[in-house]
Amino acid sequence: MMILIGNSRAVMWSRALLALASQLGYRFGFVQHEGCSMPRVEHPTHTGSVSAAECKEWEDSAVNWVNQQNPAVVLVASGPDLSDQVSPAELASGYAATLKELQGPGRKLFVLGEVPRLSEDPPRCLAAHSSSALKCATPPSEATSPDELQAGVDAARQSGAGYVNLTPWLCTSDVCPAIVGHYLAYRDQVHLTTTFAEALVPVFQQAINIGHA
Repeated sequence: MMILIGNSRAVMWSRALLALASQLGYRFGFVQHEGCSMPRVEHPTHTGSVSAAECKEWEDSAVNWVNQQNPAVVLVASGPDLSDQVSPAELASGYAATLKELQGPGRKLFVLGEVPRLSEDPPRCLAAHSSSALKCATPPSEATSPDELQAGVDAARQSGAGYVNLTPWLCTSDVCPAIVGHYLAYRDQVHLTTTFAEALVPVFQQAINIGHA
């Protein structure tokens, strides 16, 4: 069994990873909660509609459910979400704590890295600049947070998980565009379109190096 767990970032990957699991002969499980990040740290939620207590209760139940399924592969898509109240080191250790709870004998565990953030809403920007899509691109220095990226890498290292770096799939050294090839890559500033996520299945499989069940 292959299980995907997280927040809206997990929703973003769900259809693509369902397709990958099917191709490889795995059953697929999916558990998510909008607005709840996986690191075991307290920080404000994006929407303000989910309390820290609710997120903790959900995370405890979700991790317990995942472990009851005894999956062969677990993928965590959440985003560290660095805030002013949490240092990068605290974020990394909090994320590692969650990942360690998801470990199991022979289980392959992966952290899906941060999606580079575009500075403008892609659909609106592209509608306003239909003849020049690059006007809707964002420099990597603005689209990525080194501290957030490093927190994810450090959490994976501390817990023995693999880390999937998404930045090279979405950015060159100079630019993170809203359109990649002939795909609209982003549905908003931080989430990929389902179509583009599904197009990434071959490189995703290569990145996690998972064979047939």
